Amino acid sequence: MTWMPGQTVPKVLQGLIRAGGGADVVHAHMTAAECAAAAASYCPTRGTPLVVTRHFAGPRGSSRLGGLAAKLIVRRSDAQIAISGYVADRVEGASTVIFPGWRARICRARSESPSC
Repeated sequence: MTWMPGQTVPKVLQGLIRAGGGADVVHAHMTAAECAAAAASYCPTRGTPLVVTRHFAGPRGSSRLGGLAAKLIVRRSDAQIAISGYVADRVEGASTVIFPGWRARICRARSESPSC
């Protein structure tokens, strides 16, 4: 497993291009990384599944540029993870809920929490 952090879309894209494909899966968190991974999927990572994780309860793309990025991400993503049922119910597209490990125990005990 290789972890490739990047602080900007160009840096994430550059890292993915430099890696040159060969990954079993690309997993991206947050819109900027998702956008870069989706863009890279047309070059060196073509055919590599892209999985994105949704952290916020709402659709992507509140700005004009964000709307364009959202279309690219949705078109290219092969699977989507949501960090809670609350998030999964409020984002576009199907999501598999995977709780952060430390939070899942708390959620079972306090099921009234909207973040569970």
